[in-house]
Amino acid sequence: MTIETAALERDLASCLLLDESILERLRLDPAELSDPPSRDIIEAALTLREIGERVDRVSVKLWLEDHGRKYVDPRVDDTLWTPKANQMLHDRLQLRRVRIELQRALVCCESGSVDATRERVAAIAVARENIGDDSSRPLGALALAAADAALNPDESTRLHLGLGGLQNALGGMGVGDMCIVGADTGIGKSSLALSMAMGMERRQRVGIISCEDPEGIWGARGLAAMTGVSSLRMLTGMSAKNSDDQAALNAFKAAPQNPAVDVDFKVGRPLSDVLAGMRRRAAGGARLIIVDYLQAILSETPSAPRKDQIREIAARIKGQAQTLGVGLVALSQLSRPEKGKPKREPSKYDLKECGDLENMAEIILLMWAGNTDTEINLKVEKSKWGCRQRLHNLRRNGSGTLVEVDHSHDEPPGFESSRGRVMQ
Repeated sequence: MTIETAALERDLASCLLLDESILERLRLDPAELSDPPSRDIIEAALTLREIGERVDRVSVKLWLEDHGRKYVDPRVDDTLWTPKANQMLHDRLQLRRVRIELQRALVCCESGSVDATRERVAAIAVARENIGDDSSRPLGALALAAADAALNPDESTRLHLGLGGLQNALGGMGVGDMCIVGADTGIGKSSLALSMAMGMERRQRVGIISCEDPEGIWGARGLAAMTGVSSLRMLTGMSAKNSDDQAALNAFKAAPQNPAVDVDFKVGRPLSDVLAGMRRRAAGGARLIIVDYLQAILSETPSAPRKDQIREIAARIKGQAQTLGVGLVALSQLSRPEKGKPKREPSKYDLKECGDLENMAEIILLMWAGNTDTEINLKVEKSKWGCRQRLHNLRRNGSGTLVEVDHSHDEPPGFESSRGRVMQ
């Protein structure tokens, strides 16, 4: 074989890779070629054409490697392929092998052969393990990126918690993070969630998934937050007899407010409906989704132990939040204390029916009644940044809405603050 012949054959192979329509006019048997790399390329191209696969450099290289041959680019020496390009080609080849093994496993399964199916499943696992994923990064490069992020913060990656005290203590929450708010019935979990939503909506849209309270309750809560009229008086009809309430409500009707908060009602609905509601709220622009509350969601595995049901519910709504790229605030009840024992300050281990909630959440907030009827204690029981604080800065105002007050509490032994006093 002369150098000119090899060059001509490689020109032909190169043209095939650039324009596969040449294959339709090609009447040459690959065996007639004298240059081995060109012969392999043309044979691979003809085979791919016959089985309906696309003919290009990647598909030809994968086919040759799959058949134990080496690909040599007809125009560029093989050594010019970068390690990253070789890894990508290798991974595509392994993905193709996984697909083939899956098809074979399906055939074995339909045939009823248990042993053959197990063998194919094992082959699938091996093929998947061979798919490389070099996710390592030099620590110096990571530190440099962190410095850039600190000097030029991206507001889209951090979500404001809506309350100044929590924001100062935690610095917000990350996209995909899960914040659990735990409290006994009647303490004010939903009121706190509404306060967070009303405080955040000036920055980013909020979606609320109500699994317990109907439209009238949420309407009264929202109206109370916007007018200062007691939601209890509205719901009991007493506002119609109070002149101050009438004036405030008529003023609101004359100039209604429209905060960027949407409430989706899933009362008595299964988990799948809650997940669909989260998806709709995210599609509508919500960056934070509040689920009220975990124990009110109907499990899709009712025969399973209740603890396992709550674990599945929490895991799936957190996975949905991470998929949608939103923050998640999930409300949860606390376990009731044993009869005869005095009430005490709650801990993360009191989250009702599922200790796994503590592991899933990046942030855990706990609420309990204070010394007066209007006082609510709040503490950060867990934060992935290591900040544990006891915050004493919530009270119920005249409308029944939870609001912050401008003071903080001395932290008990065992609690550490990374930022000093909460309210500046």
